[in-house]
Amino acid sequence: KAHYQSLLDDTGAQVKIAASQAMYPEQHIARIDSIEQQIKQLEEASVKQIKTWFEGFDPLLHAKWVVVGDVDSDQWIKLCEAYKPTHHRIIEVKRAVHTANPVQAVQKHVEIKDKQSIDLLMALPLPLTIHHADYLPMKLAVDALGGSFSARLMRTVRDEEGLTYNVGSSLQD
Repeated sequence: KAHYQSLLDDTGAQVKIAASQAMYPEQHIARIDSIEQQIKQLEEASVKQIKTWFEGFDPLLHAKWVVVGDVDSDQWIKLCEAYKPTHHRIIEVKRAVHTANPVQAVQKHVEIKDKQSIDLLMALPLPLTIHHADYLPMKLAVDALGGSFSARLMRTVRDEEGLTYNVGSSLQD
């Protein structure tokens, strides 16, 4: 709860929340609830609810497994197929597919009392998933532009122009 309360004074968190709410409808998985909503959800959660969720969680069914190295893939598949949950109740996960809101220019000003720092976020929802043919080229281009301290944006805007402490670009999955 203390972490969420600290975000009330975090301009970076506030700008990300505002952008996600402008871009995505309420049911979209990428939409971030307001900090007040997150605190309320936390306060309303019970130990019983957490235990019920944990009893239904099965890592084989609810996680994406990536196995690399010198592995016998046929043996691994046989192990997975032979796996039978013994103590977990299987929870069927159904996720509705929601598209982003129609693209429109939205400007939102969020002010935090007694805070002098400024965060500016420019965002655009793209019709790309990690399975799209253009995803990896786009990810590479965005990272080259502003993905690290050695990227073009940081070098130009911070190092050469001295205009900011931090600048970057990213592609959110």
